[in-house]
Amino acid sequence: MNGINDFRFHDFRHSFASYLTMGGVNLRSVQTLLGHKDLRMTMRYSHLSPEHLREAVLTLEKTLIPLNNLAIKASIRSE
Repeated sequence: MNGINDFRFHDFRHSFASYLTMGGVNLRSVQTLLGHKDLRMTMRYSHLSPEHLREAVLTLEKTLIPLNNLAIKASIRSE
């Protein structure tokens, strides 16, 4: 293919699984769509991009900051 070395049609299965997973589709659904019997095989096909992983960490941060603020307010009230 144009500038892509060592490409095989099978590589599309990895892209398919990865894009579904990064799009929010749960792994059980991806497993069914790929016809895998074992969820571990689906996990091998579902690669997450670095940007997707960064966004996941930011989601956690957005969740924890309000919880931390609540804990601080509760601590102040109890003093």
